[in-house]
Amino acid sequence: MIKLFKRRARISSDRPPREQAAGVAAATTEQTHAVDHSVFGDSAFRKFVNDHFDRDAYIARYPDVKRAGTNPVRHWLRWGLAEGREMSPKISVAVDSARKDPTQGWQNFTWKGHRVAVRVRPDRQRILDQIREQAQFDLSILSAGAMAIGALKEIEADDLMARDQINAAAIFASLAVRPRTVIAMPFLRDGGPEKYAAELIDSLSGEDHTPILILVTDDTRASSAGWESLDMLAPLRKHEVMFWRDACGPAHHNPSVLARFLNSLRPSTIVVNNSRIGLETIASFGRGLSQRAQLFCVYFDMGLDGLGAPYGARFPQRTLPFAMAVTDSEQTAATLRRMWGGSLGGPGIVELKPRMTLPDDQAAQRNADDAYAAQVRHIFGRHM
Repeated sequence: MIKLFKRRARISSDRPPREQAAGVAAATTEQTHAVDHSVFGDSAFRKFVNDHFDRDAYIARYPDVKRAGTNPVRHWLRWGLAEGREMSPKISVAVDSARKDPTQGWQNFTWKGHRVAVRVRPDRQRILDQIREQAQFDLSILSAGAMAIGALKEIEADDLMARDQINAAAIFASLAVRPRTVIAMPFLRDGGPEKYAAELIDSLSGEDHTPILILVTDDTRASSAGWESLDMLAPLRKHEVMFWRDACGPAHHNPSVLARFLNSLRPSTIVVNNSRIGLETIASFGRGLSQRAQLFCVYFDMGLDGLGAPYGARFPQRTLPFAMAVTDSEQTAATLRRMWGGSLGGPGIVELKPRMTLPDDQAAQRNADDAYAAQVRHIFGRHM
């Protein structure tokens, strides 16, 4: 007779069995802790539906359910959810999407093998009351008429930037700290406007204005490769730099997107240095941005009659009501005052010449640097 023996597998290890068992227990514990407990199962989802389902609204909106005589909750769970039907006007539902952020009010479930995220929508009346309250400070909100507020279109998004397919959460997560000062400039190159901005940033690098965010609006990180090696831009190295085109993609040219971003940052100072999209943002949304930040637009002497071209001809009339105009030229300052200084109001027009360079006289250079820094503090600190 042939006997068949089943050999018990032996765990090959130099550790004693007790330590092996402890290792298995530890691994099991780690696996248990790795489970995302913020995602709830089918039974929890069914309970949420039972608690929040609006039967009357569902039947009224979908008369075929009433004609079929089907239980509304059962119908929605079996067919309506997959068909995109609304379980309640007060509940937002996302099926088979990425896990939603619980800090934004989302609850994540699984149902019949599918991912389902739900959220109770904000109280519409409370939002409308906030809009009316804001209208006290910006009457343009009511330009279409107070009665039009109730007909505003609702956009289901964690942030309005989602409307433009922008990952606002990723943008804010990329910032090390929330800046106190934002300086928008188009390029990081070896040029006059960039040198002017670098000198300005160097003088603003004090407690009252830091942290500083340099927002590069036109160049990408790839096209600006090597900017750190430029001695002229050395003051920028110790501050955070964000490339707006990389952050926003196709929507980087949209002033409303930049305005929403700046408004969300809540900086105390915003400086636009020769950036077209930055100037367009101040021109279009300066009234709202100026409620929380002091605004500055830099215009350079590059055109006829001392008027910067093209930006000095296009934007001052639109930005002066909200932003102080800063120029590197006495002639440009005089031209701006002559054309718009007395009629538009606003913070005003000021001349800030570039910092003097005196390489052959160190003492004179220190005096020039101190005088420039004092002028910068006077201009940019007068409203703080």
